[in-house]
Amino acid sequence: MIHLNRKQSMTALVVAVALVLVAVGGYMWLHNKHAASTDPVAQNAALPGAEGGKYLVIPEWGVRFPLDEGLRGDVYTNISSARASGTVLFASKKLNSMTGDNSCDFVRQPWGGYTGGVQARLVRVNPEAYERSLLEEYKSQLTFVKKLGQYEYYSVKSAKNPPVTCLTGVHDELADTEQTITNNLVDAFSKIDVVR
Repeated sequence: MIHLNRKQSMTALVVAVALVLVAVGGYMWLHNKHAASTDPVAQNAALPGAEGGKYLVIPEWGVRFPLDEGLRGDVYTNISSARASGTVLFASKKLNSMTGDNSCDFVRQPWGGYTGGVQARLVRVNPEAYERSLLEEYKSQLTFVKKLGQYEYYSVKSAKNPPVTCLTGVHDELADTEQTITNNLVDAFSKIDVVR
């Protein structure tokens, strides 16, 4: 057995406390870093062109649009495809916390894509990739937003009145909140531009 005098005991105690503090501090730093790195809103706000969350960036398409203050730090995305055409889905952290469940979050489907989120959708179409009549049929279901380069951008939201949303039949009392988020997003789509 090792016997320590009083001075050695105090030194050992100080070293042990210091090691515990370093370990706890390191754990907290890693935990906070991991939490920030898995937060889709924080990840998007850190992208080039996002200006700290002032703009929502869709990096797969190289575009962005400004977010009004009510959407900053709240809205995040999921993209179904980055090919010639694709759809970006949007969800709200605020709405998810208000529901207390995942009814308005993204749900991965067996075919690999996602569903869910609020009713606002942003669609990118490369007109050269479609046969003309098929393209016209597809575009008839969308609202034109803007053409950037070879791509056309369209918005989509529920055409039904009242709209069918992620809340329908589950959290009907939050329908006005979801509609406000959707309308603000659709308005923001008109300001879409290339990330510079």
